[in-house]
Amino acid sequence: MNRRRVPRLCLVLAVLLMAGCSGGAPEPDGARWQPRPGTAWQWQLDGRADPSSADVPVYDIDGFENSAGDVARLHRDGRRVICYINAGAWERFRPDQGDFPVSVRGRPNGWEGERWLDIRRLDVLRPLMERRFDMCRDKGFDAVEPDLLDAYLNDTGFPSPPPTNSPTTA
Repeated sequence: MNRRRVPRLCLVLAVLLMAGCSGGAPEPDGARWQPRPGTAWQWQLDGRADPSSADVPVYDIDGFENSAGDVARLHRDGRRVICYINAGAWERFRPDQGDFPVSVRGRPNGWEGERWLDIRRLDVLRPLMERRFDMCRDKGFDAVEPDLLDAYLNDTGFPSPPPTNSPTTA
């Protein structure tokens, strides 16, 4: 799985600020951690975190491929840790792949083993994404980076625009 995507820094930072988890080392005043502009970080989405790869204060790592122990190790080293999850596509290599009904899987999105999700189906996707976010929190991550939030800009295989007043979107 090669996920060397170039993030739009502003979007990523906005998502991080909005989606911070409660785990990890809290700020002394109890405030949610927010990365400051210019903070150096390592974006490593393949495999387990390798702290020797970059001496930076923040690591953005795959939430499924890294354990609570990996997150704790980075925290002990004084680092903040961001949990990468795919929020816009089904991935056949994830342990929860069977929880996603075929009906919400669209066209391939250009990445091996991935298909766009039908974002109109919040009734199906919300509990699945909540479990992913909870996994990040439970492992002690400081924030979440949900990826592939731009399905609306792509040919997903689902009708566009989303229907209104549909029982599946309520």
